Amino acid sequence: NHGNAGQLLDGMTVTNAGLRSGDCITAVKLASLHVCATEQAFAVLTNQGKVVTWGHCQGFGDISPSVRDQLCADVLGVYSTSHAFAAIKAGGSVVVWGGPSAGGDCSAVQDQLAAGIVTIHSTKYAFAAINAEGGVVVW
Repeated sequence: NHGNAGQLLDGMTVTNAGLRSGDCITAVKLASLHVCATEQAFAVLTNQGKVVTWGHCQGFGDISPSVRDQLCADVLGVYSTSHAFAAIKAGGSVVVWGGPSAGGDCSAVQDQLAAGIVTIHSTKYAFAAINAEGGVVVW
């Protein structure tokens, strides 16, 4: 039994907490992250509202600077199809990147995705966004 028994060790490393071989950890609290994936890339929504991507560049894990700039803050949700991602920002606007034939091109409905979107659902090749009035926008 060490001095940290019964304490919340939020943000501490195992070493800083003074844990040694044979010590028992009752619970470990990890930051809650939302992870989604295409066939070749991942996107993670951090607790700070930022999206981080990685994976094969053709799997859209590597994104353009203009899209990356939109994903640095205020992201509320991230979603994926087989080859594209979509993110909802605060205010309900949507940012899309990835394969055009798998939902990565929303130019035909961009004006409907500028505000008020509350959630997104996806299939292998398409996204469906639900707005605050209950309407559905599909691309």
